[in-house]
Amino acid sequence: MEAETVRSYGFARFSRYLAICGMLAPLATIAFMLVGASVTPGYDHIRNTISQLAAVGAPHPEWMDAGFVSYGILMIGLSFAVRQCLAPHTGTTVVWLTIIIHGVGVILTAVFPYNAAITEGLHSLKDASHHLVSITACVAFIVGMLIMARMVWAEAAWRGVTRLSLVAIGIVSILFVFTLIPVFRDVAGLLQRISALAMFTYVEALSIRCFTLSPDRAL
Repeated sequence: MEAETVRSYGFARFSRYLAICGMLAPLATIAFMLVGASVTPGYDHIRNTISQLAAVGAPHPEWMDAGFVSYGILMIGLSFAVRQCLAPHTGTTVVWLTIIIHGVGVILTAVFPYNAAITEGLHSLKDASHHLVSITACVAFIVGMLIMARMVWAEAAWRGVTRLSLVAIGIVSILFVFTLIPVFRDVAGLLQRISALAMFTYVEALSIRCFTLSPDRAL
């Protein structure tokens, strides 16, 4: 899509830098996760979920909390870059809002931590809130990917990103269902990481495409 199409947006001059936010979001999250795991005795990347690094009672939840917050803020920045690179349309606004909801939802997972001591059911409002914001963040991003894929399906500049988004949606959706099945509980961490990797790969591709299409690159 030509840069001239989107010059009317207020953030046009900053869209390249906002796209860089998206590139940094997965990298920052992975870095904080690895540090958090390294200072959490007995933590297993195969069995334990990412949320357990910031859980109630975790020895150093601040590392993963920082990962959640930084990811959310950077994704909100990316949402504005995406908005600049899409033509003015109702669908553009919806995509922009779903990415913001996704970012805010991830930030709120730090506000409402998971309780690692609870293995069955939801025994507190905070636990229920953690699951609710986590699911909301995931669903919002999937909805945004689907709407955006439909909007730009026929555009050559977005073809690779669109196909990748459909692959990511499939992986995230299937593995989310698997995590709800008790037999897969012992590999919940692995399933979550594969799902996150699919989503992060899409975020990187989307961010790079927004960077190359940024209006300010032509100013």
